[in-house]
Amino acid sequence: MASTPLRAIRVCEQLWAAAREKAERDGTNVTAVIRAALEQYIAE
Repeated sequence: MASTPLRAIRVCEQLWAAAREKAERDGTNVTAVIRAALEQYIAE
C-alpha cells in the first residue's frame, strides 16, 4: 500500500500523455513530476 493518500486531478488527455511519455524518457513517472512541481510551487 502507498504511504501517501491517493489524489484525483483533472488533466486533458493530450497533456497527460505528453507528461507520461516525457517522464518515461526521463526515467520517472508522472506522480514524481507532479510532486516535484508542487514542492517547487510552495517553496516560492
